[in-house]
Amino acid sequence: MIHDAGLAVLVVTHETKEPLLRLLDSLRADPAHGEWDVLVLDNESSDGTLTAVRERHPWVRAVRNAPQCGYAAAVNQGVALTTAPLIVTLNPDTIVPPGTLGRLATALLGEDDIAAVAPLIRYPDGRTQRQGLHRPSPYTAAVVLLGLARVPLFRRELG
Repeated sequence: MIHDAGLAVLVVTHETKEPLLRLLDSLRADPAHGEWDVLVLDNESSDGTLTAVRERHPWVRAVRNAPQCGYAAAVNQGVALTTAPLIVTLNPDTIVPPGTLGRLATALLGEDDIAAVAPLIRYPDGRTQRQGLHRPSPYTAAVVLLGLARVPLFRRELG
């Protein structure tokens, strides 16, 4: 365990060897990666995930959960295994450009009123994905708060 790590990166996996290796390659490309506590929590993969991680990325802590415990339990397990004050959870198919996690840490530590953030997600060609960009209108909020989402006429508003 990196006891003085300022940031922990938790990745829960199951049968995602190749995407996970690409993610870890992207993390290794960041000059600050040695300051992070990176944990791979593998939910009983049979595709050689942990062997590949240990061979290609010995700086990563890899934990095997057998039997698998599910995503949320594995994240909680990772939180319990680190002392880092900042925790980032990443999906195995994520690519993190160098400098991204450092900028994130600076923003989080610089603002006392920020406790959680969500990323801007892009497709491989650079186009922005819609997740996290939706800002509901007052009409949408009213549909949700009044329970009108069950009425077919209003369901479309939730899309």
